[in-house]
Amino acid sequence: MMRSTMPTRNLSSPPFQPVERQTIIDMVVLSIEALVRSGELRLDSRLPSEPCLAEMLQISRVSLREALKSLVYLGLLKARPGEGIYLHPSLTSMTTRHLQWMLLLKEIRYLELHELRELLEPAAAAFAAQRATSDDIKQMQAVLERMKRTTSDPEAFVRHEFDLHRATCRLRRMAPCRAR
Repeated sequence: MMRSTMPTRNLSSPPFQPVERQTIIDMVVLSIEALVRSGELRLDSRLPSEPCLAEMLQISRVSLREALKSLVYLGLLKARPGEGIYLHPSLTSMTTRHLQWMLLLKEIRYLELHELRELLEPAAAAFAAQRATSDDIKQMQAVLERMKRTTSDPEAFVRHEFDLHRATCRLRRMAPCRAR
């Protein structure tokens, strides 16, 4: 009986590439992304129940909970107690957390962040001014008055300054800027 021999190949050379390991969070993100791409999951859609989603992904509920909490923290999902978890990405939340970590790890300095704000804020204010209604302008004036009254109280002043930024953001009427 004659055996056929297969050509031998050096297994340590290409085309073999290292297999990339995925974390549970990566798996959950990719699965949610696939559902969004397929149209099965849309903005503000409720995710399947935890037991159902764990079964679909073939992971434990504990691992799923950990991944979902991470995605909520990152601002991709929103947990509504007693209702479920929804696809509700928030650019504001994601950007804020990202910048906070960059500052903490000294990847960016406060001065650089301030310079970035100086570049972006005039354009944002211009968009807001173009789209503002008379009611919007009255609301902005009220926020500015509260800021003036609290110049001696730094905490209150900062709260009102955030109100001003949120109001400006709403006036731009752009989806990525909506407070969620």
